[in-house]
Amino acid sequence: MDPALRSHVALARSAATQFRCFDAFCRVSMSFGTIQLLNSIMYYVLGYVAWQDGAVLPALAISVIMAGITCTLMAADIELPLLKRVQAVGLIMLAPVCSSALVVDEILHRGVPSHDSGHHVWLVPLVCCSHAAWLLWALRAMDIQLLPDGSMLPTRFRAVLYLDAFGLHLDQQQQQLSGATAGTPAAAAAAAGVPAV
Repeated sequence: MDPALRSHVALARSAATQFRCFDAFCRVSMSFGTIQLLNSIMYYVLGYVAWQDGAVLPALAISVIMAGITCTLMAADIELPLLKRVQAVGLIMLAPVCSSALVVDEILHRGVPSHDSGHHVWLVPLVCCSHAAWLLWALRAMDIQLLPDGSMLPTRFRAVLYLDAFGLHLDQQQQQLSGATAGTPAAAAAAAGVPAV
């Protein structure tokens, strides 16, 4: 009997496909969790160091450092073209800038009874919406695809690229490219054996 037809071999192949999916999305979850941890540290520093202790400059410096680390992690984890990288940095930086502006405005005008800038009415929802927009954008940027072996992988996540040991994603891309160029005159001439002029 052919070893490939045995039930335990099919079970091992199925388990390997599931393992690839679980491993890939665990890596994505750890990356997103690290980014959320950095955001938590940043908001803790803005609330405690800046708001309670009144040390605005150290809090802003730590906020810039945390946002920079977040941008670096994004660039290291997700393979993106330049335009999408700029979009990602904009979405990442929007929330820290807005929250820092709100905290600085409130601290600088602390003790002024007549001061009510009204910034918090639109800055707080903007911060929350920018975090949600970043998460949704990042999930879409992962380019989750169904591979021919039945596994779904985030193909733009760099740590997942080595999981495609047999090149299934690469084969799928080459088939799509050959299918897209199959209707061109050069492809028809090459299929007929006519040399290109």
